[in-house]
Amino acid sequence: MRESCRVYTKVLLLLVLSCFLLFLYGCSKGEGKETINEPVGAETDNGEDIVEEPEVEEEVVTKVKSPLTGIYIDEEKINDRVIAVMLDNQYSARPQAGITQCDIVYEILAEGNITRYMGIIGTGQPENIGPVRSSRDYFIHRALEYDALYVHVGGSPQAYEAISELKVPSVDAMHQGGDVFWRKKHKSAPHNMYSSFEAIIKGAERKNYRAEGKYDLLKFSENETALQGEDLIYIEFPYNGKSYYSSYKFNEDEKVYYRYINGSVQKDENGDIPVTAKNIIVQFTKTRAIKGDTEGRLAVDMVGEGEGWYISNGKCQKLKWKKEDIYKLTKYYDESGEEIILNPGNIWIQVYPENRKDEIVMKSSLAN
Repeated sequence: MRESCRVYTKVLLLLVLSCFLLFLYGCSKGEGKETINEPVGAETDNGEDIVEEPEVEEEVVTKVKSPLTGIYIDEEKINDRVIAVMLDNQYSARPQAGITQCDIVYEILAEGNITRYMGIIGTGQPENIGPVRSSRDYFIHRALEYDALYVHVGGSPQAYEAISELKVPSVDAMHQGGDVFWRKKHKSAPHNMYSSFEAIIKGAERKNYRAEGKYDLLKFSENETALQGEDLIYIEFPYNGKSYYSSYKFNEDEKVYYRYINGSVQKDENGDIPVTAKNIIVQFTKTRAIKGDTEGRLAVDMVGEGEGWYISNGKCQKLKWKKEDIYKLTKYYDESGEEIILNPGNIWIQVYPENRKDEIVMKSSLAN
């Protein structure tokens, strides 16, 4: 009997010792561990609330190709409707504001052998644009290619006739309030009329113009390409001889052309930024004085076809241009008849009288 009691006592002690060791092992495994399954708002042993950290989702930015430059940008930066704004280019109007934020800029002669610009804005929203100047009908024929809101201050009789007949969505300072157009004191009238993207949209909304535009597109390569053509480092357009000429010099490092007015670097009034061009299109057109026009206004044939040059990345190649009607996009073709594919970037279109193309100065190197 005693022997059996001793055996029983030993077994009991072994069981108690085993339970104690298991308890210690369980405690040691729990050290340094945080509770991960307690509900939000539950209290810990010390009375503090446990709050789960929300998961942070990464913002996805959608990049799309700009229809006017071929550059991939944030989708939200593409304007619903393109703006075509007339910009003054007389001496007292320079420098222009917002010109570096234009995707495409046209330079075309007006009366008096001075040129006027039209800036096409589809991916920028300049807070300061100007000086805004009057309309000419041949500029309207280009603005219609982009189904653009056409921004100007007055215009020639031919321009107003075109606006009426073609039902152009005109935002005219002559018929808008001071919250859409305003004059600034740092320049003299009439070279001091300014506006902004936001103000122009406000003026368009008052006229109940469509908020969205539809237009055909030029073609752009996905990556930089080298043109099959002649070297071109410098080109000069003597619109009015040495009294007024615009020119471009190629910057090899940046792969763009810097723009000059009468030999001086052209700059944007907004931030004193140099004006550059990735693509230059030279378009030769029939240009003549309008018979009987006492102001010497011009007729410039934009519909039809003709010759020109495409310039990019230090090269120049011949092209043929074609515009089937007033509303159709002007397209550019190489000598084999294939549509030209532009390098991604902004475009300057130099419209020049075809009977004066021999006056243009072209250099393959600055040593020439």
